[in-house]
Amino acid sequence: MKNIIYFLFLGFCTFGLSSCTADQSAELEALKTKLADAEKQISKKMETPKPGLIHTVFFWLKEDISAEDKAKFKAGVQSLSKISHIQSCFIGPAAGTESRDVVDHSYSLALINHFASKEAEAAYQIDPIHLKFIDDCKDYWTKVIVYDSLVD
Repeated sequence: MKNIIYFLFLGFCTFGLSSCTADQSAELEALKTKLADAEKQISKKMETPKPGLIHTVFFWLKEDISAEDKAKFKAGVQSLSKISHIQSCFIGPAAGTESRDVVDHSYSLALINHFASKEAEAAYQIDPIHLKFIDDCKDYWTKVIVYDSLVD
């Protein structure tokens, strides 16, 4: 893509009705820089996950929980992302995608953490932020299921 833009612009400047001006050359360089930055961002998003452990937690909240308590719970879950052992963290409700036999939309909130190792996940379990979250929020849920998966 980058080469196509460059050759089109070069062809315009070489064979067009006028020669390239300094402003056009500067614009070309700016476009090249933007293109290189975009390619880096795309490349980073396309990287395969780093080895480690994926810790997936599903929470089912009590049905009679107040809006205020739901907000406290969500803030508590979000506080977990500050734990230094976590490489990446994703939090969200069930997506409400197409209903199929293999899809479970019944949970209230999911937490997905990526750790570098089993040891990092073990350290997370005893981190004061995690322990405070459990202590502060344990009365908000009726069920929690955890799935830990290795990424290799």
